[in-house]
Amino acid sequence: MSSVKHIFSEGSKDPYSRLLQKLIGDAGPKPSKKAAFNLWSKSKSDSAYINTITNRRLKEEGLPKKYRASIRSAVVREIFDQKCKNEEGFEAQWEAYSVEECKDRVARWEQQTSEEVLCSPESYQKCVRFFHTLPAMKC
Repeated sequence: MSSVKHIFSEGSKDPYSRLLQKLIGDAGPKPSKKAAFNLWSKSKSDSAYINTITNRRLKEEGLPKKYRASIRSAVVREIFDQKCKNEEGFEAQWEAYSVEECKDRVARWEQQTSEEVLCSPESYQKCVRFFHTLPAMKC
């Protein structure tokens, strides 16, 4: 594995990032399946409710805001488990969504890593422009 940090995002159409991938021989990590409760927590339906309970718990326990992420994660897990017990097929629905979402991301990743590096003059120019926007690296 390369020590170079990935400066490109998943599914990037930037010619520089694809060239860099080919040069260093590292396509980046293959996307993995996200947990069903994490995908559910990002959905708009219960997001406000989760945030309300998280903020209430922070105040009740007198914790600083730096603990918000860990408290929110615990709240999400509790609510998701509760919904799984109360609603028939809730967990199966979100697990299936998680599998499909992973398949889509893996397909995009495989397509991106198998594409040829663009060799047009316009692509070269984009690479040169992008290179100048990077911070200076110390060797």
